[in-house]
Amino acid sequence: MQSPVPIAKRAFYRLMLCEEMSRECILAAHRTATIEKALQVDSLVLIIHDTSEYESMFEHAQNHETMTFYELAEELGTTPADVERRFRKEAEDRGQLDYFLRSALLRQLYHYVPNGVRSHGDWKLTRALSSWIGMVGTTRDVESYCKKVGDAIQNDDHVATDWLPSTANDPAFLKYFQQ
Repeated sequence: MQSPVPIAKRAFYRLMLCEEMSRECILAAHRTATIEKALQVDSLVLIIHDTSEYESMFEHAQNHETMTFYELAEELGTTPADVERRFRKEAEDRGQLDYFLRSALLRQLYHYVPNGVRSHGDWKLTRALSSWIGMVGTTRDVESYCKKVGDAIQNDDHVATDWLPSTANDPAFLKYFQQ
């Protein structure tokens, strides 16, 4: 099935995700070439351009909270690991690591237990939690924190079978992170 994002746009996103390339670098070269061409004509020059909907991976992910890392990667023409890495770095740079942790778990839940946390059996929920901890647990403190969150979700007898958090800031979801 063809991706809903045109190939050229996916190529652009892939280029933007490359650490060796910067948005400023591309725009500076484009700006210079545009000015040079505009100076070559003696008439009015209209500069019409398309602007990207989002300025960063963080904003893109934040505005598509229930998309898995796989779905985001498909949309952007890159890999799930690259999406996760860029999203995490931008979250850390913004002082939003807590949001990233919640969002990453939300995405793992939507990937592994899309019909609800209790609808696929404990092993699928365990797989989602293990995948999340493996992804974000880069220090003992973060790993320990994630295990506590995972235990709280697994041991919550009051959670509905088909429940999934609607956003990373869903109050029912936040309670697991505040224990």
